[in-house]
Amino acid sequence: MMKKVFASILAIVMVLSLAACKGGKKDEATAANSGKTTAAAEEAKVTVPADKAGTYESKDGWTVQYDADLIKVKKVDAHDVKFVYDMNNVAEICCVADKGPEELLYEVTENWGNQEDVNRTEGFFPGTKDKWGFWRELTNKKTGVSKTAIAGEYNGATLLLQCTSKLTGDEEADMKSSDALAAIVDSITYKEFKDQTMFDYYPGLYKCTSDYKIKAITLNADHTGTLTAKEDAAITWGTKELNAVNDTFSYDFTIEGDNLYLLIDGESIEFAKQTGDTYVGNWDEKSGKDADMTIKAGKDGKYKVKVVWDDEDDKENIYTMNAVFQPETGTLYYEDCTYVVRTYDAEDETKFEDKTKYNDGSGLFNYDDGILYWTDYTIRDKTQNVTEFLKEEAEEAEPEAEDAA
Repeated sequence: MMKKVFASILAIVMVLSLAACKGGKKDEATAANSGKTTAAAEEAKVTVPADKAGTYESKDGWTVQYDADLIKVKKVDAHDVKFVYDMNNVAEICCVADKGPEELLYEVTENWGNQEDVNRTEGFFPGTKDKWGFWRELTNKKTGVSKTAIAGEYNGATLLLQCTSKLTGDEEADMKSSDALAAIVDSITYKEFKDQTMFDYYPGLYKCTSDYKIKAITLNADHTGTLTAKEDAAITWGTKELNAVNDTFSYDFTIEGDNLYLLIDGESIEFAKQTGDTYVGNWDEKSGKDADMTIKAGKDGKYKVKVVWDDEDDKENIYTMNAVFQPETGTLYYEDCTYVVRTYDAEDETKFEDKTKYNDGSGLFNYDDGILYWTDYTIRDKTQNVTEFLKEEAEEAEPEAEDAA
């Protein structure tokens, strides 16, 4: 299960702990919040009173605020610090090199008890809207101790946030301590939070390889995306689950090579990732006009495109550009097109004169269902700015004749 936002997590865990220790059943609203937080919770983040705020700035680039009247700061080492409310209520933030988030969380939770009782979720990392984190939560009903650990890839290392709290039986006192710790985590900011690399191969446009009702899935680098069916649906995605932003659906998925497999009702639906190489080849104008296009893979992820469009017997319109593949849309985009009108000598076709119309044209190539659509952003007549092309079939090489005996 994925968390949409992070807000006052200890307060939520505390509510669950109080209900559990009283022996009561969680109501539906509380049960829903056990796995994820809501937009309302996001707005209700715990903040530190301005007149009591202390600030801790780590050499690892993160900063938090805390209530200086309630919290004592204890520095463990250069990369690890504890924020102590009392001996039973402590928040700790540390930066750990050479270990991934899930590996580190396994080590942290090893001594928590039965691993099957640990709640595992994912979501946006505290203090961000585009970085991903992993949650581990456990509440001991007998002792009243709640533990939360959150880890995420952070600037080549792993940032780990931990909170431990214990119920006293005094609800007002328990909420005061949990709020004090939650305010610390809710206040975290970063000098720089570099792009996470563990999901590098996920983002892209995946198109269904069958005639299924879901036609495509777009995974953006910031863990948002789109599921395209009869209507588009906004989604968020993690390591193996994608969820509708409006909570109408949740699907498990896996990625194997360039394919995404969506698991629905026991069925695995295949989606193929769109790459720039989809465009490589020779293309003919679909309606039969005398125009052809050649696309070749170039250097640094660019694709060399040339379109030749015959105008008259002695004239050609020649477009050349370097296009860049856009993985999140599956398109090729360019903004360096040179458009030349070439006029051939009527007496000698080997001689010609070129006249450059522009050299900064922009546009887009989009491949969909066997057709390549070229949208020229520079052309003035917008009713004629989209041209359709079909790919030429590759010619099979003829077998070489055997030498005569």
